[in-house]
Amino acid sequence: MTTVFGGCIEPEGYELSDDMIVTECPLCGGEAHQRFWETCEAGSINLNQTIICTVCGAADGDLDDSYFEVDEAARALEEEQLLAEFG
Repeated sequence: MTTVFGGCIEPEGYELSDDMIVTECPLCGGEAHQRFWETCEAGSINLNQTIICTVCGAADGDLDDSYFEVDEAARALEEEQLLAEFG
């Protein structure tokens, strides 16, 4: 988790959440990883979410545009690293 500080949020700090679950892909029914996390931008706490299917490769949510420009090998490596990070 990340702790953010600022006069607009909480003077003692606020821990941002970052969670991931395994769920069913809404398109193919295969295994998908859904991530929920918070970001602090300009003093505002924002909720974000993504879902990425490991079967059909469908992706939706708050993904950076560069996600769709990366080749398949790099994307697979990124997904493996993300899974390893979240166990």
